[in-house]
Amino acid sequence: MSRKQNQSLAERMHAKEWRALPQDVALSGDTKSGTRRLFGEILRKFSVVLLVGGIASLFVYVWLDMMSGFSEEKSGPIAVAFESDGGMLDETWFRSWTEFDENSAPNLHHLRDRIMEYPQVSAARVMRLPDGNLRVDVRERCPVARLVDKEGRVRLVATDGVIFPSETFPLQQSMLPILQDVRIAIDAKTGFERVPAMEKLTDFIETARTAYGKLFREWDTISLRDFPSDLRDIGHSWSLIYVIPKASAQNPEHAKVVEYVFSASRFREDLKLLAAAREHRTWNDALGAPNRPPAYRVLFITNRKNPQKEFREIRLIPVQAENP
Repeated sequence: MSRKQNQSLAERMHAKEWRALPQDVALSGDTKSGTRRLFGEILRKFSVVLLVGGIASLFVYVWLDMMSGFSEEKSGPIAVAFESDGGMLDETWFRSWTEFDENSAPNLHHLRDRIMEYPQVSAARVMRLPDGNLRVDVRERCPVARLVDKEGRVRLVATDGVIFPSETFPLQQSMLPILQDVRIAIDAKTGFERVPAMEKLTDFIETARTAYGKLFREWDTISLRDFPSDLRDIGHSWSLIYVIPKASAQNPEHAKVVEYVFSASRFREDLKLLAAAREHRTWNDALGAPNRPPAYRVLFITNRKNPQKEFREIRLIPVQAENP
């Protein structure tokens, strides 16, 4: 008979008591070596993901690079489907500016970069069509004013202040107000010449053009001699916009208006005030009054006699006719 069989019931129960004792044995995942193995496993999986992602990215890059050029198997000249949202630039301009060779395969990235070097262009997209030909889409900057140098050469100023040539613009579409006393800066992003703080001036011009067209058509020149280069200075009282009307807009029976002086921050109130005066003929009465001075400068000022009810009003300042 075996020893186990010879044990009494009490002995056998006592032998099993060791199973109830606390076991000072940690799970394999809780040991330092287990933690290192788990970390290593995660690191290997992460490395595999990076490797697969890198290979996929390389494949996409190679594919895009292949798509950026034309296949040499393309027979015949490369046709160009050119479209511009502004309608001023056309395929003739595109071929001339880029020196496009329709008999060779161009690099599309280089071609787009060349298009973007023209200041009138704000965005461009160049694509290769399935048949091997080109599609070129261009977005143009919109001009709101002109710059005229001493030689009489005209350049245009876009809504964002970028200055660009006027050769591609028809004369009838470039009859915009002329800017004077302009401080020109260099755009840090594009390297183009630009007029600082043009966003606010564009707001002024477009408000006058769309809401007060009759007044706007009488404008000839806008002087920026007291217009700030920093938008943060627009709210100062010295921040002004001077508008000189066309000679043809003057009534020979009235005194001459030398210039209008608008507030750069409150020009909407000034335009509304001037339009109301013109509509109710009080303007003609003031300029056509007996014994009137030969010329006026028109200011729009804030009347602060009652701080609780301050308001804008027109002020006509007589000036010497020989000092327009």
